[in-house]
Parts: sequence; structure tokens; C-alpha cells
Amino acid sequence: MERGKWQLEATVDNEDPQARYEFQVSKNDTFTEPYDAFVGPTPFHSLIDQSGQFFVRVRRLYNNDLVSEWSEIKNVQIRPPLTAPTLKLTSNEEQSQGVVAAEVAWLADANSENFLLRTSPDADFKTSKIIRLPKTKLNYRISENLTKNLHVAVQAESLEGEVSPLSNVITLKPSAATLKALAAASAAAKEEKADSSAPTSATDLNLLSPNNNAVAYAGKPIRFEWQGSAPALEISPVAQFSQNVEKFNTAGLTSFEITRKTTGALYWRLISANGKRSEIRHLSIVQLSDINLEEAQLRFIERGRWEVFAKIRGAKANETFNLEISRSENFKSVTGSHKGTLASGIPVSEPGRYFLRAQKTFSDKPASGWSNTVSAEVRPPLTAPELLKEKEELISPILVRVTVQWKPVANAKDYMIEVSDSAKFLSAKMKIAVNESQYAIEHTTREPSFVRVLARSAEGEMSPASEIFKIKGVLPGPTVDRFEITFANLDDKKDSDKLHILWNHRKNAKKYFLEVGRREDLKDAKRLETKNIEFFMPVTEEGWYYFRLIPSSESPEFFDTPSQVYAVDYRKQGDLQPASLEAPVKGNKFKRGDAIRFAWGQILGAAWYELEVAKNADFSGSVVYKVEARDYYLRQGLEPGRWYFRIRGRSSSQMSPWSESSFLEVQ
Repeated sequence: MERGKWQLEATVDNEDPQARYEFQVSKNDTFTEPYDAFVGPTPFHSLIDQSGQFFVRVRRLYNNDLVSEWSEIKNVQIRPPLTAPTLKLTSNEEQSQGVVAAEVAWLADANSENFLLRTSPDADFKTSKIIRLPKTKLNYRISENLTKNLHVAVQAESLEGEVSPLSNVITLKPSAATLKALAAASAAAKEEKADSSAPTSATDLNLLSPNNNAVAYAGKPIRFEWQGSAPALEISPVAQFSQNVEKFNTAGLTSFEITRKTTGALYWRLISANGKRSEIRHLSIVQLSDINLEEAQLRFIERGRWEVFAKIRGAKANETFNLEISRSENFKSVTGSHKGTLASGIPVSEPGRYFLRAQKTFSDKPASGWSNTVSAEVRPPLTAPELLKEKEELISPILVRVTVQWKPVANAKDYMIEVSDSAKFLSAKMKIAVNESQYAIEHTTREPSFVRVLARSAEGEMSPASEIFKIKGVLPGPTVDRFEITFANLDDKKDSDKLHILWNHRKNAKKYFLEVGRREDLKDAKRLETKNIEFFMPVTEEGWYYFRLIPSSESPEFFDTPSQVYAVDYRKQGDLQPASLEAPVKGNKFKRGDAIRFAWGQILGAAWYELEVAKNADFSGSVVYKVEARDYYLRQGLEPGRWYFRIRGRSSSQMSPWSESSFLEVQ
């Protein structure tokens, strides 16, 4: 519901909508000290403002005063409120031209789902820039050209939308060069204007008590309390302060007491040092009698429904009263009433001002006159936030910032931003609670999503949703599986050396753009297009080749973002080293029909070897044998005579020179 407050909802299986049940909640499983209890139909709701383990049980109540056995006990663990993260400065340095670069890191509650990194020129963070980071991100680098102090803090955000208190604040100061320039400018400004201090604003005044529409008693002291500097307190019987205005000196005070002997309405306000006035509050002064209404209290039930309760001076828990409310102070028309104890109120649904009076009863008969009259203002239901501006921008190859701004909603305590995969918002994949009327969402969502804003009151009322708008998905650059130089196949005269790239297909990509250049910044790059996930490009010049891939969705619903820049070094292949013959020894003699073993030394890089044998010294009319080992037995007999032989190493793209030729004799 809000920080430190949870709503427990309990239901029963196979419930009878006409049945009555008794629910109990306790912090121990013996239920010796119930935390909360309820008798009525399901579901049961209990507001819990403590952390720890809670136990729940239920039984059914029957009309003949019989009850069922207690149900099986269920337990639920309520986590404590998020604690403020601990922020530390891990690096801080001055870069060129006055830019300050700093890195901050933090430790946070284990229940954190996201982090809100806030940077502000104000130490109280009245206005701040918010960067939303995932729970896996526990540090952030800030690079700013500062002209004044920049305050940095971080808050944790839970999965339910709870936001922790601010962490400790780290202050980044402008660079030394900037501080020197600012000091010179400040000295010059002081010479032009000796005193540039601004007068105190009336907004610095915070009225504490009495509350608006409170009740005070004739002849009893009325104590006014506030925060801030207020040299004067003014009171008047009319809201316009046009009649019988009394002014009291309150310089240096934060409280003041007066006593009034007459009854009636009284309005009060404070005057600040610069003459500006605070808000005006209303006070009803009544005679102290046997029944005095002190206040009309409002309890929120649900959107558009409230209950008006009476707070009566000195009332006991079992006393009964007749309560009446009216839209007019003279009660010519009574719009609602209640007879009984003060534990129940009078339901109202129309917004506006309501007047309340009370009368003691005994055995359902009047036991006093009517009390004084007090009033309460029922606010209208929250309206849907009105979107003023939406902006999407790509701030990194995988990160999109969506800035949303809306018109503030009257009576809203904060706002809930919801992000969903569906325009129907059947489920929200992201909920963010914010206090301001604008927010920057940073996301890496790969599919288009939908965003809406709801206002939330201090009582927990949720407004209708704002207009829904669609945000783009991120189509990131593909990951490259292989990038290499493939060398030409020597057996294919048309083949050449190529840059070979193979990548993974990205969902939603219709085609790809490949940028290839000789410079790392790709300013000289050629832009090529393909619908495949593999690419070959002939290369002839040695050196580095740089490339990146950009998927194309061909849709306005995506940000098409590039991959990282890859690099590959191309060097032309040289020949393999020549082989050395080991057998047969030059001039060896063999008998006709003998198997002859040829052997040679290893050549690094050779995938196979070619053994060439010929009758002629110039190897005309030779026979070439492909051999994948380093020796070979020629088992068919050679014709008698002298035979010449030599060896070379081979691969698909390389070969060695022929070895020195040798010969053998067959007899």
C-alpha cells in the first residue's frame, strides 16, 4: 500500500457469498494475542504496519450460534521496509576542459529490484534528475562539466514499487579551473551588488496546529504552532480578513496562545518577514458542554466513497449517539445519519463540504441537546493524469530513455508509472512510484511496450489511467559468432582472400547493414546490405579491417541499434617451408617389384603432401601422389631404370617449394 504498510487479503475455498466468517490475524500461531480480527463475508482485508511472520485462520459462523472448527493456519512473511542504500565514491578525477568524472558504487537491501540514481544541484533534492538502473547494476560513472556542486544519492525500489529513503549524499565539486573562474565572477558580482540575498518566502512557513476546521473551546487556551519565521499572527471572524482583524507579535516564536470567550468562527494566518501571508485555516470556537464535537474525521473506503466519523470530547467506547450530516450548516435537510457508537460513521459519496452534529442517546432516546457543528471537506475522486509530453531517445546501443511528463493531479500524493507488453495492461512488467509529475524511464526492452500513468492519493485511492502511449522496442546489433580471413583456394583460380563474418539472427530484423572500413571510427566505411546472416568480402590490401552490423526492423516501432565495432588483421599468406627428404637415400637400388618407402620431414601448416615421381629429370610425364602422412609406400613395382622424385607441402591456400629432387635405381 505504501512504505511500511501492507494489505493482507484472505479468502476461503468454496465460499458461500451469504455466509459469515470470523477471521483472525496474529503474530503467534497460538493466537493468544490477535493482531486483527473481522466478522463478515469474504474477502477479509487487514492493514499491517509491522514486519515479521503473521498467522491467519478462519472459521464459519452459523445462524444458530454454532461455529465450525478453525481452518488450517496459514502464515505470511512481511518484509521490513527497504533501507537506504550506502553510497560511496570509488573514483573522482578531473578531465580536460573542466569535466569532472566520478564513479559511485553502493550496497543495498536484498529486496531491491531497481535503483533510482538521483543527481541534483540542490542538497535537499527538491529537483533532481533520475536514472533508473536494474538491480544488477551497483555502480555508475558520472561525467559532467560542473559549474556548481552536484549532489548524488541513490534509492532502492522494490518489485512492488516501494522506494527506500535516500542514501547518504555524495557531493561532486567543480574542477579547480572552474572554481577559480566562478570565484572571480562572484567577486565581480559582489562589487556590483553588495547584498543579493532574497527575502524569506511565505512558503517557508509550515502551519502545524490547529488543523483546518478544528474545534476549540471558549474560555480555554488555543495554541497555535508552526515552523519557520513569522513576525505576526492574524485572526479574524471572516475568511477575507476584512473585519475585526487582530494582530499579535510573534517575532522569534514558533508557538502562541490566545483565549477567546465568545463562540463562533475564527480564521487565522501567519505573516512572514517579507510581508507574504501563509495559508488561511478555519477554527470553530464552541462552549464547553456535556457534548462537544471536536472534529469530523474522514475515512477513505474506495474511489468516490468515504465515511464521516465524529470525534467527541470525552466520549466512551460504549456510549451511543445520534449523528447527522447535512450539506447546509442549519441542517434544513439531513443527508445522512447514524445511531450507535462512534466506531461507525456515515457513508458519503458526493464531493463537497459536509456539516456534522451529534446528540447523546440512551435506550434509543435523546439524552442531550445537539452538539456544536463541525465540518469536513470531501474531495472529489482523483482524475486521470493528463499527459503533456513523451520523448524517446537512444542513449546507448542498448539503452532507451523515455521521458514522460504529465499535468499534476489535485490531491495526489504520488504517481504510479506502469509498463506492460499489452495495451490492455493485464499484467505490468514494470511499476515505478514517483513523487514528481515527470519521470525518465531507462529500459532495454526488445519488444514495443505500453506506458500509462496513474495518480495515487495519501489514502491509497488510484485514479483512472492516463492515456496509453506506445514506446519503441530495442533491436540490438547481433552478436558475431565468427569473423576471420579465409584465404583463397589454390586449386580454384578464380578464388581470392576474403573477410568472412557469421552472426546470430535477431528477432524482428528483416535485413542487416554491414559497415566495413579501414578506420576504427568507420568514417571511411562502405555500407553493404544483406538478408543473410553470413557475409564474404574480397580483400587485397593488408592491414586492419573494422566492421559493425546494424539490424533493420523496417518498422517505426523499434530503435535499430548497431553492434560493437569488430576488427580483424589481414596479412597475406607466405609459402610453406620446403620439405627435407629422408628416404630413400639418393641413388638407392631396389629390385623390380619391391615396395619402396618414401619419407620426409614435417612442414608446419601443411594439411597434406604431394609426392611427385617421374622417369625424366625435368619431371615431365610425372605422377603425383596426395599423401596425408609423412611417409608413403609405393607398392606397385616400378619399371627398371632410374626414377626421379621430390616432395612439397600443401594446404588449400598454401604450398611449399618443391624439395631438392633425388633419384633411385630399379634393377
